[in-house]
Amino acid sequence: MNIHIFESEVWRPFAWFGFTSSFWELYSVTLLTTWLAMFLLFLFILAVRWYLQYGVGRLTFIARKLIEAFVGLIEESFGTFKYRYFSFIASLFLFTLFCNLVGLLPFIIEPTHNLNTTLALGVTSFLYSQIQGIKVHGFVGHFKEYFQPFFLLFPLNIVGESVKAVSMSFRLFGNILGGSIILTMVIEAIGNFKEFFVLYTIVVLGMSYFVSKFGLLRRFVLAEKLLKVATVLLLFLPYVQMFFGLFEGIVQAFVITILSLTYLSMATQVTHEEEVH
Repeated sequence: MNIHIFESEVWRPFAWFGFTSSFWELYSVTLLTTWLAMFLLFLFILAVRWYLQYGVGRLTFIARKLIEAFVGLIEESFGTFKYRYFSFIASLFLFTLFCNLVGLLPFIIEPTHNLNTTLALGVTSFLYSQIQGIKVHGFVGHFKEYFQPFFLLFPLNIVGESVKAVSMSFRLFGNILGGSIILTMVIEAIGNFKEFFVLYTIVVLGMSYFVSKFGLLRRFVLAEKLLKVATVLLLFLPYVQMFFGLFEGIVQAFVITILSLTYLSMATQVTHEEEVH
């Protein structure tokens, strides 16, 4: 069965105005999965807000610990808590996280699998750091640092700052793409033995059911251990998907958040002369 909504299509909404280059193209899969990630994030925020106000449970504990962790990061990076930095860093982490984790759903590809999404995240982080640097140092004071240690290095300093956004984008894109490629290779390798895999699944699950139901093989320790190993091998593919989808998605969201926080703290760092002034 073909699911047309998940087929890769290119939309050109600005073609009527003469903008037909690839820069103005929109990829349907990336756009739809990004909206899906934002919708799930919105539901998550509503649930966390309700639990923080009225409920007591694991989700309340996790939400409090997550908020405390971000508050601690802001205080350690800037010396004091600043809500505008906290809101940006927390939003960046949660949005990137849900964009990574949405790939765990069937027939869904992560939005961060597309370089356009990761580049947008990197550019957003870069522009926000520059804007906050201008607010702290002033327009002249902020861009004066680009002429250090002497004015001839201005082009190199511009390139060096711009590369930060590109490096974050390619790091996130490469890691997510690499995980998807490895998972695809594993699925294709298993797909060549799908008949054997189906038979193997039926036999292992049936034996596991009868062993747990009637207590068979308790006297045969080796046979029982072999059955446990066979069950673990049966769950190999879900384990691989959980690793590259869940664990790697959390790690990569945390990495891009820490990099953005580092660049932001460097852009807004106040020198001793500015403190005296």
